[in-house]
Amino acid sequence: EGRLDEAAASFDKAIELRPGLAIAHFNLGTIYQMQNRPRLAMECFEKSIARNRLYAPAFNHLGACYQTLGRLGKARLAYKKAAGLDPGDPDASNNLAGVLQLRGEVDGAFETYKQVLERNEHNIAAASGIAALMERFGPRDEGLEIIDRFTASDEAPVKLIIVYAYLLRRMDRIAEAMDLVRKTLGRDLSDGDRADLQFAVGDFLDAMGEYDEAFENYRGANHIKAKDYDPEGDALFFDSLIEFFTPERMARLPRSGNESEEPVFIVGMPRSGTSLVEQILASHPQVFGAGELDDIGRIAREMYQILDTGSSFPRNLRFITPEDLDHLADNYLNYLSMLKGDPERSYLRTTDKMPSNFMYLGLIEMMYPRARVIHCRRNPMDTGLSCYVHNFSERALAFSYDLEHIGLFYRQYERLMNHWSKIIDLPVLELQYEELISDPEAVIRNMIEFLGLEWDDDCLRFHESRRPVDTASRHQANRPIYDTSVDRSEHYADHLKTLRRVLDGS
Repeated sequence: EGRLDEAAASFDKAIELRPGLAIAHFNLGTIYQMQNRPRLAMECFEKSIARNRLYAPAFNHLGACYQTLGRLGKARLAYKKAAGLDPGDPDASNNLAGVLQLRGEVDGAFETYKQVLERNEHNIAAASGIAALMERFGPRDEGLEIIDRFTASDEAPVKLIIVYAYLLRRMDRIAEAMDLVRKTLGRDLSDGDRADLQFAVGDFLDAMGEYDEAFENYRGANHIKAKDYDPEGDALFFDSLIEFFTPERMARLPRSGNESEEPVFIVGMPRSGTSLVEQILASHPQVFGAGELDDIGRIAREMYQILDTGSSFPRNLRFITPEDLDHLADNYLNYLSMLKGDPERSYLRTTDKMPSNFMYLGLIEMMYPRARVIHCRRNPMDTGLSCYVHNFSERALAFSYDLEHIGLFYRQYERLMNHWSKIIDLPVLELQYEELISDPEAVIRNMIEFLGLEWDDDCLRFHESRRPVDTASRHQANRPIYDTSVDRSEHYADHLKTLRRVLDGS
């Protein structure tokens, strides 16, 4: 991070000396991208393009910023411009195909990937894109021929093999999927690739009812991916929230003057049904589903800078003013407006389904006194198992690779939610996942009423939506409601004794 800051300072100096130099603005933008600061990066790429309208890399990187910010229409235009300026660059065309897929333009995405392969028949990214597209939207004979050609090689990339294996499972060819991944496990692999393959083997064995063998593969994958997790550090953070947000202090803390009822925060444990709930709600014509936004957590983490205090969150909230809260609330709403993109489309509610926002309900009430919260709850054993057997990204959820750590984190989550229930004034709908599965229409109607909206039958046809779901639960969110995930932990009872013991507090 320090080296990136130094590089940014150098490019700032170059821009100061030669403000008309397109490459200097471009280079600064790439630094901001590496620092995960897409809005600043976007401004740099726009300045680079203003100085050189034919600079294809700037359009390509600008498209990536738009995509990160959820502005898929603008991303599409930027990628298309980059691909047109430099047809020989496969990255821009693959990026264009990817954003077309996210927008539900399936035929356009498929043809764009094909065009890349016509120019470069060995382009792995295009082949992987076709595999992912078919896994999401269904197989195509021409696409299967392309993927078969790539996966026939002993050197085929593991990521492509895994996507293809899940596609085979979707086509009820699970034995072929198993043979493919087991054959690949015999190769000389990196730890990351081996873990990804073992998670896939676990999923296929689970689907076949071979639960003991499935669990051994999940255990092996988690052992490889296990991170340094500090349960004591997490416990101290939850302690600090409970000790700071007392009923008396909560009553004294300032509130913003923002009376918007637009934000709806869907919170809970990971794998508790938050994606499914958002997909259902976003099927309503007056609800925009913003996905998992890190903004509230980022505000909390950066509060010491925002308020220029030496103390950390939440204690630094002692110094916050109503004006500070107004500014934070307005910025977040402006960001939501940017994500929605279409100024002609009117939404009354916007959902933010970052599960970990359960930690920040006190701050959320201070920013949005009239916001709503939907708290997704699920059988703790099913929740814990689902966390354990899911292949989360490398940077996510460090507690999820160990059953004891999952149990400890769950208890902290439950303790904090019990505390919030006693001190916050925000309306909170407690939604039980199992009830949503067993009686969906009644639960969905209750959700729509809670949001203060008129009923719309599209909410029962949520699985027909082509709205992109880019989270761990995308497969359930894009299928009709099914009950195979209820009481799933019973299949693994003998393997989950540690989780049960920790959840029981013994």
